[in-house]
Amino acid sequence: IDAFRHLSIDKEKLPPTDRLMYEIIQIPFYTDRLNTLKFKLIFADNYHLLKDQMHLINEASCFLYQSKHIKKLLEIILSVVNHLNPTATQRILTLDDLSKICDLKTSKTRIPIMNIVSEICNDHHSEIFGLKQNYKLILSASKIDLDLIKSGIDEIKQEFEQIQLCINKFEENIEIQKFVSNCQETLHEIVRYYQITNDQFHKTLSYFTKEITPSTRFFSTFANLIHSLQIKRPTL
Repeated sequence: IDAFRHLSIDKEKLPPTDRLMYEIIQIPFYTDRLNTLKFKLIFADNYHLLKDQMHLINEASCFLYQSKHIKKLLEIILSVVNHLNPTATQRILTLDDLSKICDLKTSKTRIPIMNIVSEICNDHHSEIFGLKQNYKLILSASKIDLDLIKSGIDEIKQEFEQIQLCINKFEENIEIQKFVSNCQETLHEIVRYYQITNDQFHKTLSYFTKEITPSTRFFSTFANLIHSLQIKRPTL
């Protein structure tokens, strides 16, 4: 682009593609116009992507916070661990403990802890297997980083601020002005929804643990627990 700005030959001698580029950069504030057009073209897609991701995290957070089955499952896991590892004081499972439960086995027989938990659920608490219906929800939420969502929103806000500065250089354009007005309302909406989602996630997180952990690790821990539950098939 700098080469075109300091062109030392007659523009008529340029190849067609170079001539087109040369003509484009002669448009006043063409870079600002292109950035505005790009922002306008991708804004809706970015908005819907962020909103869908926040919806998943919010829904998964609400489910875990309200689920009686997940609470009962954790009680069973804790009782099994304390039974197999008796100590002077009963231990409390941390999120780090829960993230390793699926790999733990009994010291003597090498039976997976979750196999024992599954047996107890099959015999006495079969309702817990209803958690399987929400496995995909929790798994999907585990693939979304709430911190990255915040970064994405901040990036859009910064780009929007630049667009607002840019359009002041253009001639009056009703379509662009309308877009900017709608965009501002949409940004306020998505910031509010992020706050709701973030509050719900941390409310759920603090219910289960005092640890500070990324949303991906938190949800993947519960997704793994649910996935490891084994339903006993009826014998024929």
